This record gives sequence, structure tokens and C-alpha cells, in this order.
Amino acid sequence: MDSLESTERMAREQDRQVTDVVSREESRLRSFIRRRVPDAADAEDVLQEVFHELVEANRMLVPIEHVTGWLFRVARNRITDLFRRKRPERLDEAA
Repeated sequence: MDSLESTERMAREQDRQVTDVVSREESRLRSFIRRRVPDAADAEDVLQEVFHELVEANRMLVPIEHVTGWLFRVARNRITDLFRRKRPERLDEAA
């Protein structure tokens, strides 16, 4: 077997692992986010951002020991980012 075949097989295995994680954790993660983000569209955006970050971490071969905890930590961080972006501007900041 040449290295190209080996690389392709490893990439397929990584894709399968990501798909398994998304299937297993999507419902719990969506519920977690929806309890904290009132707007359904914003909550769905946060969920997609979390899974996008998982795919990117997987591509970059970032070691993730406890994927469930990692996903929820990323979700909390993205929720915080969302509220920072949507925070109303204070009057003294506008001046």
C-alpha cells in the first residue's frame, strides 16, 4: 500500500469519527445552547460554529482527549462571543 492510499484511508476514518461525534452529541449540544440563547437562529449558528471548529481541529490533528467536554466548552465560548457581539452600546461609549 502506498502512502497516498494510507493518507486517504486515514482521512476517511477521521471523517467517520467526526460524523459519529456529531450524530451522538448534536441533540444534547443543541439543547444546551437553546437553554442559553433565546433566538433559535442564533442558537443554530452557534451549533454550526461548534461543529465547524471540531472539523477544523480534526483537520489540524489537534488532540482532543474528552470530545464531549471540549464541544460544550467551545459552545460556552461561542455563546459568550455571541452576547459580546450583540451587547448594546452604552451611551458613554457612543460619545
